[in-house]
Amino acid sequence: MVVSRHVECVYRPKEKIRLSHAHQRTNTLVIAEGHSTLIIFDVLEMRLNQRLRIEFESTIASLLCTEEHIWCGFEDGDVKGFNHRGELTFSFKIEAGIGCLRWYNQTLYVLDGMGVLHACLNDGNSFWSSLECGLEDVNSCSSSKDSLLVVGEDGSCQLIRSSQTVWSRPSRGIHGERISHGSVCSDGSLLICREAAAFSDGEEEVIELEHWNEGALLSRFELSKRVLTSFQMNKTLLLGCDNGDVLTFEDGLVEIVLSTNHPIQTLASFDNHILAGSWFYLNGISNGIHWKVEHQGFVEQVFVFESLQLLIFLGQDQNDFTEPEPIGALVLHDNLIELDESELSLWFEAENVVYGHGVDELYEDTQHQEMLSFLSEEERLQFQATDVHHQPMTGLMKALLDTQETSDIDVELNSVEIENELLNELTAPVEQYEIPQADAGHDQTHVIGKADSIVVILDGHSTYDPDQRISHWQWFDQRGREIATQPVVKVKLPVGTHTFVLRVRNVDDITTTDSVHIHVLEGSTS
Repeated sequence: MVVSRHVECVYRPKEKIRLSHAHQRTNTLVIAEGHSTLIIFDVLEMRLNQRLRIEFESTIASLLCTEEHIWCGFEDGDVKGFNHRGELTFSFKIEAGIGCLRWYNQTLYVLDGMGVLHACLNDGNSFWSSLECGLEDVNSCSSSKDSLLVVGEDGSCQLIRSSQTVWSRPSRGIHGERISHGSVCSDGSLLICREAAAFSDGEEEVIELEHWNEGALLSRFELSKRVLTSFQMNKTLLLGCDNGDVLTFEDGLVEIVLSTNHPIQTLASFDNHILAGSWFYLNGISNGIHWKVEHQGFVEQVFVFESLQLLIFLGQDQNDFTEPEPIGALVLHDNLIELDESELSLWFEAENVVYGHGVDELYEDTQHQEMLSFLSEEERLQFQATDVHHQPMTGLMKALLDTQETSDIDVELNSVEIENELLNELTAPVEQYEIPQADAGHDQTHVIGKADSIVVILDGHSTYDPDQRISHWQWFDQRGREIATQPVVKVKLPVGTHTFVLRVRNVDDITTTDSVHIHVLEGSTS
């Protein structure tokens, strides 16, 4: 038996949910269903009310929901802003394409396909970019009320306030380093997860947590795991790690509060509840008790709507050949329950069934009495004397028996016609296409001299596609993060071994993948 919670399915999509975002104060949830459908929901008590559905021609690459607007970034570089009634209010284009959208200090920030972060006005004009701070290849950004932490692919890290750099982290090590995660704490201090590259065979990467405040390094901790995500819970910072641990960081102390054995994809909290999406499970800690619920896909997003005490969770299994995964909901203040492990999947396996009227329901005594009330006394007595419910149906049975032989002949003729139609369809010529075979290219080895990094080209043009039916290209780094949506991409890499995966999909939604390993070595180039 396992400790769990009551879960209800609040939405079953017709296509995979690719993206989602929410604004908790307005109880609004937005999703990208399939590649180009935007759906806006009002979140109610244990149900979703579809407010609006918008179909686009382009693929949605990023979603952002704020108090007044819903922003969509598209693969072709378009950015569209809608109010909550679905009316288009802003539209502009980013030539380098859309990586992701962020909202900070009442301003829309766009990370483009070349790794440049832009602060955009409503007309799309940029009044600030990361290039002004010397950051040419931004990896991620996080924000607090008055600060924006920007992390570069080269390990650089800067704190931005009012479009000005107020702090820049000094680089460490001569063999290369990488900032895998950065967080702004509630008190304005910074927590940086740093990885130092191994520079000889047999050595492991060094992973450390650095705690900074006002430009001073307060403490440094060595970790045996990589931080993937974080969430601010009052004065405590929650950290989700790649080994499945959830850590708390407060007053310079790190503690493990939950272990799930699978990488933590998302974190949330509400009152005394800690919530973590890990693999196919939503895990929680409530009053010190560990509980979990199962999902049909990887739990990638968790949204808490405090006014409703409601939790919405969703995700997909990254498999285009399986059924679309539903959206689940649970009330956090409901009592915990005990279930058999096999019962955890019942909520998403059961279909929503609407029952009609059965025979017993149609002919129950109450309806019988209602019918009699419309008759006169004489008619009522006559009807009761000859109750049709108990009269033998000899005439009808005789008619059925007389036509039985004719019916059998008709059935045989119909069966022959159906068989002939099926044979014709099976033998008809079928237009056949070959499945594309992704090819990420040969493994590469590069030696750099005094430089900290090198620019490498990933080229998928050797992909086998004789029918020219590929519709989507995707490159992923070794953390599973999408870095490009075209066949060729340039990446800037430090010393170390890097793995990239190419995924291609054709117009029939069939996908294949291939990987390539890039080895960047330190040494003389002469």
